[in-house]
Amino acid sequence: MNATDPVSPNLRIFIVVTRGTVGGAQTSVFNLARELKKTGRAIVRVGFGDGEYLAQRCEDAGIEYTRFAHLRRSLNPFSAIRSVAEFVRHFKRERYDVVHINSSNALFAAVAAKLSRHKPRVVFTFRGLSLLDEHYEMSRMKRRLYVWIFRVLLRFVDEPVFVSHENHATALRMGLVTKGTTIHNGLDPHELVFDDREQARRQLAEMTGVPVTDETFLIGSIGRLAYQKNYEFLIEQMVEMKKKYPALIAVIIGDGPEYNVLLERIKANGLESVVHLVGEITDASRYMRGFDLFVLPSRYEGLSVTLIEALFAGVPVLASDVGGAVEQFEQAPFQVYPLNDGEEFRKRLTRLIDNPDIRDELAEANVRRSEEFAIERVTQAYHERYTQF
Repeated sequence: MNATDPVSPNLRIFIVVTRGTVGGAQTSVFNLARELKKTGRAIVRVGFGDGEYLAQRCEDAGIEYTRFAHLRRSLNPFSAIRSVAEFVRHFKRERYDVVHINSSNALFAAVAAKLSRHKPRVVFTFRGLSLLDEHYEMSRMKRRLYVWIFRVLLRFVDEPVFVSHENHATALRMGLVTKGTTIHNGLDPHELVFDDREQARRQLAEMTGVPVTDETFLIGSIGRLAYQKNYEFLIEQMVEMKKKYPALIAVIIGDGPEYNVLLERIKANGLESVVHLVGEITDASRYMRGFDLFVLPSRYEGLSVTLIEALFAGVPVLASDVGGAVEQFEQAPFQVYPLNDGEEFRKRLTRLIDNPDIRDELAEANVRRSEEFAIERVTQAYHERYTQF
């Protein structure tokens, strides 16, 4: 079979991710599985560990799935051994033509796949470099250990895939891979639902308990309250920006281990009426059109699914220059700033607040750019990787 052949109706594809909780990787896995099923040209099963998000989405879409008791985020070698054993038992029961792995802890499935009788083709998507990223907090010795572990596990992978050209180039420099393909994340525009601006702003006003008027400049962000997302940086910038723009409000939708730390920082800076942590909300992207600007200050990313949602919503963005951020925008200089550079962030934010015409142009450009991230394009690109036998 070659890359131009259609996927066989009998091609069995197993898509694996570590957790079944809400997240960018999980959204990408589900969208891909649903689109593959929709084409009618493949039989798809999804595998994951704990969490209900993927289980519910798969049930609603009629997609088969398997839970794995020992598949989890863990650095424990005994957990890794149990995970491999669990996958070996699974591959004895189920035969696949392709095993598509979507997170680093699930890479042990590649070992089990190649130990199985049928030895399916293994595709591994780097959804980001996470542990290996230069901005991840880790000792040099530990980083070297993880690089070595990745190199060993990647020997069991036939096709490495990256969600951004930047991540691919970094992996090549690190000697993790000698080949690979870049396939950007994608979303199904027909599945995205956005409330109109007025309705979204009413809902956001209720969440924060603060009136949102026409004069209010509303910054929004959606993400896990964790080290990666770097929300303490956004809070720090609001201290200076609030002095110049009294009607400025920031709303962060999400939950995570840093909730209390961020809340204390908000209180310490007297920003209780400015920065609002409203918790995790299902389908939070529906409120995006209520934002005057979407901000993502992450320390590292692969290719943010949330930024893709902002493109489809037609919202101007200000994001840190990490991962594939520059690749996501037509007019990146207006919408990307150097990581943790407060002066440049405030300069770009000031320009966007003071120039509604620029915001409108960026919003239109983002809608145009969103076409490049349609799930149909992503699925076709993976078809070609799956069928490179």
